[in-house]
Amino acid sequence: MPNQNDTIEVELLNRVSRENLWETNRRIAEWVRLSGSRDERAAFEYVKGLLDEYGIATTWLEHPALVSYPLEANLEVIDAAGRTLARYACLSHAFSASVDSLEADIIDLGFGAPADYAANDARGKVVLLNGLATPTAVYAAERAGSIGQVFINDDHLHNMIVSTVWGTPTPQSAERLPKSPVVSMVAADGAALRAHIATGVTRVRIRTRVFTGWQSTPIVIGELPGRASDDFVMFSGHLDS
Repeated sequence: MPNQNDTIEVELLNRVSRENLWETNRRIAEWVRLSGSRDERAAFEYVKGLLDEYGIATTWLEHPALVSYPLEANLEVIDAAGRTLARYACLSHAFSASVDSLEADIIDLGFGAPADYAANDARGKVVLLNGLATPTAVYAAERAGSIGQVFINDDHLHNMIVSTVWGTPTPQSAERLPKSPVVSMVAADGAALRAHIATGVTRVRIRTRVFTGWQSTPIVIGELPGRASDDFVMFSGHLDS
């Protein structure tokens, strides 16, 4: 015989509407929901309207937050005279630095393991790294003296946040905010750039534009009161020694 919890679960699942779920996600996906943007606010207003229709008590809060998102980026391989030899579209990342034109030599450090940095001088150089642009990878590169990082993704570019600071920076943690431009490129472009580096000293020019600033961001809270208390006794009685 099924227990009461199994019966309740089946009843709840039968009430889930695939059509409503699809429509809700379709509507939310109409907006590019950058933090603090009008589109984000429109999406929150839509969700709040749905919750209100369902009879769920809602509260709208405004939260001041330091937000960041990429706007544009590109990378060029250049010769000694600054002439462009190759140009690649890139994706920059939240909380990385904006630069109009950073020119420097680039070195290939593979996965950027400690041994890779120990064997190569990254000071004043851009480093080429495999994988996603993670906060720890960027932090390690900057600590090694790198002034820019280029990550090779797969066939798709992946949006990442490259700051090791979680939440609003404090006076103590703010120094860990990234100070260098960080970009990612797809695998095919990464292989082409790696081939350039393999031929000898390679110089690149990086341009990034990243928005970083304080924005008022919405938070919608929905409250559905229960019909019974969830209090329960963890332990009752005594233990014999």
